[in-house]
Amino acid sequence: MLKSYLIVFFISMLPLIELRGAIPVGIGMGLPILPTYLVCVVGNMLPVPFIYLFARKVLIWGYHKPIIGPFCRFCIVKGEKGGRALEAKAGRGLVAALLLFVGIPLPGTGAWTGTLAASILDMKFKDVLIACMGGVLLAGVGLDVVWAPDAAELRAGAALEAICLAEAGVGGKGATKHIPTAEALWQQLVICLYSAYNNDHSFLERWREGLDEVLLWRGLTVELHDDGQVTRGRLEGLGASGGVLLDTGARVEEFFCGSLRRGG
Repeated sequence: MLKSYLIVFFISMLPLIELRGAIPVGIGMGLPILPTYLVCVVGNMLPVPFIYLFARKVLIWGYHKPIIGPFCRFCIVKGEKGGRALEAKAGRGLVAALLLFVGIPLPGTGAWTGTLAASILDMKFKDVLIACMGGVLLAGVGLDVVWAPDAAELRAGAALEAICLAEAGVGGKGATKHIPTAEALWQQLVICLYSAYNNDHSFLERWREGLDEVLLWRGLTVELHDDGQVTRGRLEGLGASGGVLLDTGARVEEFFCGSLRRGG
């Protein structure tokens, strides 16, 4: 088991392959998805500080070398040209743009390429770490669209059976079942993230309303289990702070942790 984790760990460190290639390998080896995901995130992020601190210096050092010079010049010129174009288009959203660049699983993207471009742009190290971590986490989550854990792997007493988007379909009751492609899902995700970033005030005002519309068991009796304690009440929706509102009969309370289950 340890050997298998080490294999996916080192695969996730490789340029171009990274986490998006290591997770399928781990699943194919029979490793559980969550530990595999965490191991691959760590492996993918490990080279980032070294790329940021040393890659540009190595390219500049090799700029005039007879053998590696053409390659180093190509990387520097292309990196600066692409980076400046990205900076001009992104404006104040450069960190968000880098996050999406790292997170979208397309050829030529990823933590290695994104960090190199960021170092050429002289982005702050803190911003690079935030963007790369967010992008790596995003890329890993996107790989689980067509997979769901077996019921036996879930915690005891889980409220709902796990299911993946490919099995669930899209469109609601009576709609023709549709299996979304990875490209379509990523396109929608990028549009939503970009819109939320540019219209943050509108997004913050509307997120609770949107979640309320699809909140499971709203208006029904539920049980909230938290650290051995059970609170029973009618699920009223989401509170102003994002917690769930339960009408216990005596009063309406807002809860921020626990596990909801359908009441009898």
